[in-house]
Amino acid sequence: MNHNLQNNMFSEGYKLFGQQTRDLVKVPCLSPRRLKVAALLPVVVGIVVLLVTWWFRKMNFSLFVRMIPGVLTIATAVILFYIGFVNIRGFEGATYGILAFFLMIFAIASFVMAKARK
Repeated sequence: MNHNLQNNMFSEGYKLFGQQTRDLVKVPCLSPRRLKVAALLPVVVGIVVLLVTWWFRKMNFSLFVRMIPGVLTIATAVILFYIGFVNIRGFEGATYGILAFFLMIFAIASFVMAKARK
C-alpha cells in the first residue's frame, strides 16, 4: 500500500485491520481535526452567549432575563453530554463531551457576568 495513501487514511479516521488481509474498515477516531472542531465550536457559541449576556446587562434588564443565555447554554450542554454518552459512545461521543464541558465553562462565566453589580 502506498505510504502517502495510508497516512491520508489514518488522518481521515480510517484504521487498517488485519495485516494479512489488508481489510480497510471505517472506524470513528478522535482525529486532530475533530478536536479542533470540538474546541472551536463552543468558543464561538460561548462568545455569542457572553455578548448577549453583556448586552442584556447593559440594557438594564432584570436578573431573570440576564440569566436566560446561561440557562439555555447549560441545558444545551447537558443534552449534548447525554447524547454523546448514551447514544453515540466511544470517541465520537467524547467530542460531544468536550463540547459540553466548554459550553459549561462559558455558561458559568455568563452567570457570573449576569450577577455582577455595576
